[in-house]
Amino acid sequence: MMKLTVNNLTKTFKHESILENISFELTSPKIYGLLGRNGVGKSTLLNCICDRLLFKQGKVLLNEKTIHNNNEQLKQIYLMNDNSETYYGWETVSDLYKYTDIAYGNFNYKNAHELANKFGIEERQKFKHLSTGLQTAVKLILAFCVNAKIIFLDEPTLGLDAYLRDVFYQELIKTYNENPRIFVLSTHLINEVQNLIEDVIILNNKKIVLNKTSVENTCQLVTQLQGKREDIKNLLGEKFSSYDAITVGKQIIINVKTELLQKKNIPTTITKHPVDLQTAFITLTNKGNK
Repeated sequence: MMKLTVNNLTKTFKHESILENISFELTSPKIYGLLGRNGVGKSTLLNCICDRLLFKQGKVLLNEKTIHNNNEQLKQIYLMNDNSETYYGWETVSDLYKYTDIAYGNFNYKNAHELANKFGIEERQKFKHLSTGLQTAVKLILAFCVNAKIIFLDEPTLGLDAYLRDVFYQELIKTYNENPRIFVLSTHLINEVQNLIEDVIILNNKKIVLNKTSVENTCQLVTQLQGKREDIKNLLGEKFSSYDAITVGKQIIINVKTELLQKKNIPTTITKHPVDLQTAFITLTNKGNK
């Protein structure tokens, strides 16, 4: 079993805190979702974990051994991100296969050729000449075929149309079933990956606010209420103004943290509904919803 431990990681930039005391543990095999709003520090966190950025304090351990300046440990971790310079822009797609093979060893060329065909990529083309979507597809091919035990996918659907996103989701499931590993998806298309990920990590306000909670349990942290405004306002009290309500006819729909409803008698005029992962995420990370 592979275990990645992040312990009290703190990152600063120009004396300003970006990440504060980040701690969590990833174990294989599993597909995780790393969720957070724009600018919250998800990419920074992934780069710190992969030893691409220095951080002020904390440790990143792989099976209890540090990954810092440890090439053998770092070979077990692969980060796919939107930094095209990482991918030797003027080289061909086939060249990128070779470079990845040199860096990590045992690159799966057979699978790479099959994936290139599915994504509609000409492997003799230079990476720089590909569209944004196809550049993303090449990065996904490298991530799926690399010989690493932990794969971080940072915005893995950037520029992909609906068809190519569907290819990505199918191939992620396929490669995970054939070679179970740790996959971490950091994406804004939350509803599209809800059925792929198993556990959720939410980064908000520089800290981890939800740590390795199942998708089902994450969704249960938020409840949707529907009823007359006055009834819901009386139920929530002073917390009512913290949430955004949608007016539907003579009623309103409002998503609230489930914990607010504990020990409350909900009148029959108010109905409760479950929410999806995206709705839960938005509610849990809304600054006003405390």
